[in-house]
Amino acid sequence: MERVETRRRPGQGLIATGHCYIMGGATSDRSERRIQVGHQHALPVDVYPPDIAYVALGHLHRAQCVFGHEHVRYSGSPIPLSLAEKNYEHQVMLAELAQEKLHKLTPLSVPRAVEVMHLPEKHAPLPEVLAFLRGLKNEDRPVEQQPFAEVRVLLEKAQPRLRQDIEAALAFLDLRLLRIDVKRAEVPEQAPVVRRSLDSIAPDDVFNAAFRAQRSGDPDPELRARFAELLREVS
Repeated sequence: MERVETRRRPGQGLIATGHCYIMGGATSDRSERRIQVGHQHALPVDVYPPDIAYVALGHLHRAQCVFGHEHVRYSGSPIPLSLAEKNYEHQVMLAELAQEKLHKLTPLSVPRAVEVMHLPEKHAPLPEVLAFLRGLKNEDRPVEQQPFAEVRVLLEKAQPRLRQDIEAALAFLDLRLLRIDVKRAEVPEQAPVVRRSLDSIAPDDVFNAAFRAQRSGDPDPELRARFAELLREVS
């Protein structure tokens, strides 16, 4: 700032930029590389002196001002950089100065060339999700315009063919599957622990108990068969 003050002329406004994390900024889920833990690398907003007319910041994907300072802004990413940014209002910011002061800020929306989809919007059991996907109407689009999709599934137990079944349901749709987001159904409270001698417990018992501890119900026959195959390999 001392060096800038020796060079600028009367009536010239100061604009600063920074690719950094300013304390208080709202981050984006699943897309921004974590450059700080516990705000160790976060900068205070007053690192930019008040006589700077406008501060254009990069790194955070959400469009936002910082701590209510309208002249200190992340304009945000111009396109979605993860499926979590589906509902962001992507934009660039037009900052107009009058002499040394900020005169006007105008957000300019960025049209979205490729749609981002959650299928369905809320997590649902696999049979419902597959029926929903099979009922979608295909829109013939070139590859570069095909939507990016996240399929949302609520599982009560392991589904070894989950990806294959979902890909089969989407086979005739012009879209790009980027992610299957699995949410586990709530597991009921476990029964009190019953202590047993290790010699009396078969590997199958351990496997089934571990499965029930994390999922509701018992493992299906295909999963049990794969476990038996592993046992044969290590025995």
